[in-house]
Amino acid sequence: MRFHLRHSMFAACRAAPLAVLMIGSHACRPPGQQTITGAGPDTPPIASITYACDGLLCEFTGAGSKDDGAIRSYEWDFGDGVRANGVSVQHAFASVARYQVMLTVVDDQNQAGRAQLYVRPTIGIPSVWLEPGDDFQAAVNTHPPDTEFIVKAGVHRLQSVEPKGGNVFTGEAGAVMSGARVLTEFSRDGGLWVASGQTQENRRYGANEYGNEICADHRKACIFPEDLFIDDRPLEQVTSKAAVRPGTWFFDYAADKVYFADSPVGHVVEISVTPFAFRGDFSHGLLVRDLVIEKYANAGQLPAVGAFNSDDVVFQNNVVRLNHGIGIGIIVGARGLIADNHAHDQGQLGIGAFGTTDLVIERNEIAANNHAGYSVSWEAGGAKITRSHDLVVRSNDVHHNVGPGLWTDLDCKNTLYEHNRVYDNTRPGIWHEISYGGIIRYNTVTGNRL
Repeated sequence: MRFHLRHSMFAACRAAPLAVLMIGSHACRPPGQQTITGAGPDTPPIASITYACDGLLCEFTGAGSKDDGAIRSYEWDFGDGVRANGVSVQHAFASVARYQVMLTVVDDQNQAGRAQLYVRPTIGIPSVWLEPGDDFQAAVNTHPPDTEFIVKAGVHRLQSVEPKGGNVFTGEAGAVMSGARVLTEFSRDGGLWVASGQTQENRRYGANEYGNEICADHRKACIFPEDLFIDDRPLEQVTSKAAVRPGTWFFDYAADKVYFADSPVGHVVEISVTPFAFRGDFSHGLLVRDLVIEKYANAGQLPAVGAFNSDDVVFQNNVVRLNHGIGIGIIVGARGLIADNHAHDQGQLGIGAFGTTDLVIERNEIAANNHAGYSVSWEAGGAKITRSHDLVVRSNDVHHNVGPGLWTDLDCKNTLYEHNRVYDNTRPGIWHEISYGGIIRYNTVTGNRL
């Protein structure tokens, strides 16, 4: 029997004393309760799942799990009512469906670590390969729901996908989705370089010309979603040609021209064009995994990788970077999972959610977000979740964001923050604001500012 390696997942967390967190001035209101605890127990084990399927028969192993002592038990829940024990196990599913598989490992100090992922064994539904240059949306349109698309290695430029229910997008090693175009032709205008023919002008956030109260005082161009990159470094957008200096750029939308001061000679210059990579609407059961997704021109409060009005959505093990608004987001939906991603260097927020129930955000690295200069008192930084119930934020590494690290706001009820490492953000590490029923425990929160 032949198996193909499909996915690997690692949970990482360390419990340590609580340091800096912030409860909003209206957060403690009946009928909810808040529990804030300090140092937790010794470090729990780190659970890891690797699996492979041949039709409906799948083989799972937890051999990659780790502990500072010894792991004494491996307990499996396959999501179909069947359980098993052992480091490595086989399980035959009854039908093609999406199953939430959970591994619980318990160490010699009776501490537990858990990992979960979604598995969909396939039989009779062929996978579709997407090569560089293929039209992703055309492929989705011509195949039924529940089709899995394998994104082949290479750079896939200017692709936007509105998926169907149950679609799976899996990236091979080296698969990159980029919302940017490479610029190669330039002219000179005084001391500035000019790229002409730039007709893209995407939706922006804010009714005012320069986003009053949305952008930081010195960064009024934050509302414009297009970004210019030189060797993967985003330049700061300014609001006039006269203001252009090294490290900055100006987009003259009326003339379709881009101005910048840094020499493009010998460098890769890119400009973001496409407003989103994934935007599911009623795309229940969508799964996006193992992709690099970068440089999309999404407006503030909109995700580059997102789902709307969709249940059971999973975004897992992706690198999401250098997009303008939110990196990964779920807007209204139940039982979502955002796990094992590296969401870094977005223009506004690494992760965002609104109107969710039973959303789990775990084992992500969320770092260095808000390069576009959004106002941190408006909405910017690591992750922000609003009007959501029964949220779990667990075992994330959140650092060096311009703004709060982890932020819940506006009637978030029954939130659990645990085993997160939140450090060196420019605003509170954990901020539970105008919300209630929160438990904040076993987090390491250091070096953040008020």
